[in-house]
Amino acid sequence: MAASDKAKINNEVPFRERRWILFTSLFIGGIVIAVTTVICMPIIYDVIIDTVVLNMMVLSPSSPIFPEWKDPPLPLYSSFYIFHVENPDAILEGIKPVLSEKGPYVYRVEVPRENVTFNGNGTLTSTMMYTYYFEQEMSVGPETDVFTMVNPVAVSTTILAKHFSLETKERLSASMDLLNETVFMNRSVSDILWGYQDGFLSLVDRILPIPGWDSNQFGLLFGRNETGLGSYTVYDGTENQSILNQFERFDGRTELDWWYTPEANMLNGTDGTMYHPYIKREELLELFHPDLCRSMPFVYEEDMNFNGVPLFKFVMANYSYANASDHPPNAGFSTDDMWAPSGVLRQDPCRFSQPIAISNPHFYNGDPVLYQSADGLNPSKKDHESILAVEEMMGLPYFFKLRLQISALMEPVHGIRQVENVPRLYFPLTWFEQSVEADDYIISMYKKGFVTTEKIMDSVQWLIFSVAVVVSIASVYYFIRWYRRRQKENTVKTGEDSSYGLEGHDGMRDEPQQDKISVDSEVANAQDELNSGMESIQTSDQSQTEDDIIVLLPGEEEAANNGSVDNTQYEDEHPMVYIAK
Repeated sequence: MAASDKAKINNEVPFRERRWILFTSLFIGGIVIAVTTVICMPIIYDVIIDTVVLNMMVLSPSSPIFPEWKDPPLPLYSSFYIFHVENPDAILEGIKPVLSEKGPYVYRVEVPRENVTFNGNGTLTSTMMYTYYFEQEMSVGPETDVFTMVNPVAVSTTILAKHFSLETKERLSASMDLLNETVFMNRSVSDILWGYQDGFLSLVDRILPIPGWDSNQFGLLFGRNETGLGSYTVYDGTENQSILNQFERFDGRTELDWWYTPEANMLNGTDGTMYHPYIKREELLELFHPDLCRSMPFVYEEDMNFNGVPLFKFVMANYSYANASDHPPNAGFSTDDMWAPSGVLRQDPCRFSQPIAISNPHFYNGDPVLYQSADGLNPSKKDHESILAVEEMMGLPYFFKLRLQISALMEPVHGIRQVENVPRLYFPLTWFEQSVEADDYIISMYKKGFVTTEKIMDSVQWLIFSVAVVVSIASVYYFIRWYRRRQKENTVKTGEDSSYGLEGHDGMRDEPQQDKISVDSEVANAQDELNSGMESIQTSDQSQTEDDIIVLLPGEEEAANNGSVDNTQYEDEHPMVYIAK
């Protein structure tokens, strides 16, 4: 073998001997990468999402969410349902009312924010301008549809006058007859909502001045179209995102002044258009609106899915309209002289003492005495519960339905002939549903921003994981193959060394094949000569024993020939001598 080949072999041997280090490194590295990928990729995804959400969910001119907060892109609809009175004359004689619900009459509502002012202290102030547009195609009929319903002006006046002198009440009754003011009236949808002229209002103002009734027009939403409902000052979230869009002031006040306890007058929550990021199920979300005159609590009910977007479904707490007997913290919303079963919230303090009440539609979640007082009321969770479903990470409502009923207190009043025999009840006037649902564009933006990103991160995570696992398995497979090959080579090499591989004096190994041929030849020749000698001895003298035979090996023969060995001695001691050559 050439010297260069031997040197090459000697250089390759250390690398081949250290292959187990390579295989072990690949195996351990693959396992580490796989485990690290499973643990770290979700963390990396959360960091990316956190960065996006934290930068987006603030109310600043540079924030992506600010234009949508200032001019909400989602359509807001108000759907009104009118309670038509089927038996007005019978009610005047004390018979239970029979009602039928008519609707919906749908209005699209635009609510841009005007006069936005950044106050420099982590808050900003704006005014929400409400403009209603009638949607004929979404409604059951035109705004000119006429219904029979209770006259809120007449019944409210009689309630307010019940503690007046008998003479005053009789004068009021006579004035009602003179002006043909009845307990029930026939009015169109437009009249009921946006106002109609009523001469009785001018007369009432002279007898019983009521703020807000100083004109000759009345409507449930009179003066609320194309107008603002006060200035909102809210936190912008730049200093603390947990209070993003929460009220700091309403009309310059840090608390309300309508109710009877500090707790009831607390200004809590947001206007419902936006909440803080990372909503928790155990949270209490609150909503303030001037028409409610208070902050309404919403509690978590369940997870829901809206067109592929996971949401937390919050519903209006069942104690929202409870009285103090059923829910003591609500004691500040009424007084002892108010008849207010659980299920209604009297609006007297914020409605210029008018005995108007708000509640869930059909008195859902209310005392049975409320919905059993009239036929045609059928409270239903599905149709009459208020829902606020928010996306967890951004805190934005994707599905919102605020359902509210307006009722007028009716009760008999001695001295006013028109109502002396009427039953006592909260008489439903109308109920409405304000609804917002995320459209296809908003949902697609959510899916592109969050769902697609999550899928990409998952794909990358499992791709890296799979490659790492394959590398680990492959390293084990090739290690086993290498180890078995190495064991086989060592076995063959050990066999060759024991048969004919000896180290020479010069440190170089003799050629194995040549050594084997030489040794085998000498052994064969010696065996042949030994056999021939033995046959001669046996033939010449059969009487001699084996102990008299000496075999001289080649070295001894030479000594005998040159005289260094005494042949006579051998002959005397052993008569038969065979010299092997």
